[in-house]
Amino acid sequence: DVVTLPIVGTFDTERALEMTERLLQRIVTRSARCVIIDLTGVDVVDSMTADHLIRMTKAAQLLGTFCVVTGIGPDVARTLVDLGVDLGGLTTVRNLKEGLKTCFAYLEYHRWLAHRRAYGPGY
Repeated sequence: DVVTLPIVGTFDTERALEMTERLLQRIVTRSARCVIIDLTGVDVVDSMTADHLIRMTKAAQLLGTFCVVTGIGPDVARTLVDLGVDLGGLTTVRNLKEGLKTCFAYLEYHRWLAHRRAYGPGY
């Protein structure tokens, strides 16, 4: 139920478009309910990179997946804030391990919710 996309190195327009296309295809073929986009390997972002990241997560969310962004380092965080990038509505956590925990908690909650709807609150 979880697809992970580790991004390492340069994240330019051409690469971002290719990654987004592959990610969306993988979400559909695997019926993924959660996506983790790991930025641990990204040292530098600019406004274009930030825009591609936001577009990628929004496209994944439109397919019904829960998105988590992990591994944002101090330099990247500072740049995103300086650029005024709005990450509202996006779940971010420290590292991949925390991202997996977040996704598992999300999936467990939605299983419980489906069970409660099916059988009522007493079960």
